[in-house]
Amino acid sequence: MSTEKTGKNTKGNRKPTHISGQTVPADKSNKGLLERSKYSLDLVNGWITVADTKISTSCGIISVVVAVLVFVAENILSKVDTANGTVESWRWGFFITVICAVITFLLSVFFHFLALNPSFFSGKTKDDNSKQKKCNIFYEDIKNYKNAEEYIASVRKMSEDQYIDDVLGEAYANSDICSKKMHRFQIGLWLAFLTILLIFICVFCYFRMYQH
Repeated sequence: MSTEKTGKNTKGNRKPTHISGQTVPADKSNKGLLERSKYSLDLVNGWITVADTKISTSCGIISVVVAVLVFVAENILSKVDTANGTVESWRWGFFITVICAVITFLLSVFFHFLALNPSFFSGKTKDDNSKQKKCNIFYEDIKNYKNAEEYIASVRKMSEDQYIDDVLGEAYANSDICSKKMHRFQIGLWLAFLTILLIFICVFCYFRMYQH
């Protein structure tokens, strides 16, 4: 049984592809690769959509939960008898945990918004030599063309292999974007959990502060 082989002859023409003893034209092989490349890109973009939905929903839920806990805590603590003075050690513990809770909550919101932050570089860093090369399927690069006609002309000049390279490159760049989103989202979730824990510690410290 022959294995799949693709190559070029000395004249630069692409040789036929052989699969299981059958000859498959090169354009069909490219078409199959293009379809797989587009599927990979669609899959990654689907992950980004799901990630954005999770992050925005999580941010809303966390904000509501923290607001409710603070409201309930204020109502409970307002009924504590404060006439007997305070225990200094618990007083300091209360104020420290309040400050920490505020900081962790703000950081949690910050990481949620950082995770939702869009990317305008298609995986290119500031020092990347390829940043001058336009990706013809990336929105930020497409809008940099002078007009639609220039963009259309550029795409028409592309070979099938060049277009496949753009699709695969965009899939890779979007995977990196999705990974960063999820890691920032995870940090935001842990900070939110820590904020809720600190709120309960604040309530405990406040009760202890007025117990002699």
